[in-house]
Amino acid sequence: MGAVLDQDVIIIGSGPAGLTAATRLAEQNVRVLVLEKEEFGGLLKKVEWFRGHPDHPQGIAGPVLAAQLLDQAELAGVRLEYGEIDAVESYSTCHSVSCVNGRNYLASAVILAGGRRPLKLDIPGEQEFLNKGVIHCVLCDAGLFAGRTVAVCGGGDAGIIEALTIARFAARVIVIEKTSALTARDLLQERARVHPKIEFMFDTIPERINGNQVVESITTSHVFRGERNTFPVDGIIVDVGTIPNTDFLEDVIQRDSNNAVIVNERMTTNYNTIFAAGDLRSKSDLNLGGAIKDGVTVADSLLALLAK
Repeated sequence: MGAVLDQDVIIIGSGPAGLTAATRLAEQNVRVLVLEKEEFGGLLKKVEWFRGHPDHPQGIAGPVLAAQLLDQAELAGVRLEYGEIDAVESYSTCHSVSCVNGRNYLASAVILAGGRRPLKLDIPGEQEFLNKGVIHCVLCDAGLFAGRTVAVCGGGDAGIIEALTIARFAARVIVIEKTSALTARDLLQERARVHPKIEFMFDTIPERINGNQVVESITTSHVFRGERNTFPVDGIIVDVGTIPNTDFLEDVIQRDSNNAVIVNERMTTNYNTIFAAGDLRSKSDLNLGGAIKDGVTVADSLLALLAK
């Protein structure tokens, strides 16, 4: 098939689950290749603060944790390469992982750990103004909006965390939520409600992002009354949910109704040498602690399989 089996395991995704598994396996002399589409460390690098890591009970900055996990993986001998996955195919003795750039890799086992990606609003102007006011990385870009007005679409945990983060810089933060109340954890809601820079628009849906070279305003509509309102903003953060990064799997791996990979307690899929860990698996905890635990579990399951 034009590829050499020069790794035992291919891990797709370099977030906390993938890097934890990679390091644990490499320390046991398993040849590990990690393929990452965007940035090694995943979304860790874009989040200001994490709690739930066993070595950092008081919390740790996302970029710092990402650097630590990458250092540990490289020290253990993990091979790291960029690659956007096009397909995973299974054969009698191995699995093939092909990338959109035409490269192809073979391995005895595959670990799916690509996490989730943000849902889009799918409204006019969203793609046009990406990184021109539609903020892709709040931690990276918050300083650019000092003294300005920013809208946050989404009142869940992620949206409120982003609102609190950018409120340290912005003059005004408007949280736009399609339901009649926030869905974030109580503690986050309390912090946001007393923040002098944060205000809320409930029962409201974004309809259009407007501007010339950059974002200048957003048009919204009221869910029940249908009233439309256009008001000036300098930046827009979209946090309306996430979806598992599993599109490339097609019908190879069993998934649930939300496209998350179905696994058993050993993180094994319907193929006994293809595993899934972290946020893309069904019934995931969707938090840092859960992802790290998954990484340990999947590595131990694979080591037990290789020992047979």
